[in-house]
Amino acid sequence: MTYTISRYCPCTDGAIIGDFRDVEEPIIECRWCAETHYFKRVLRWNTWDGTQWEEWELKRS
Repeated sequence: MTYTISRYCPCTDGAIIGDFRDVEEPIIECRWCAETHYFKRVLRWNTWDGTQWEEWELKRS
C-alpha cells in the first residue's frame, strides 16, 4: 500500500509531496528549493534485525 506524505521543504515555504520509500521520486513544490535540492536513492538498513530497504534522501546541490 502506498500513500502520500506531505512535508515542508527546507525553507518551510513550500512542501514535499510523496513517500520517501516509494519507487517514484517525491516532488518538491517550492520554486526556491526545487532549484537547490534534489533526491537521491539510498539503501538503508537496520543492523539490529538485519532488514534493509531503499528510500529517497533529500540532498542540497
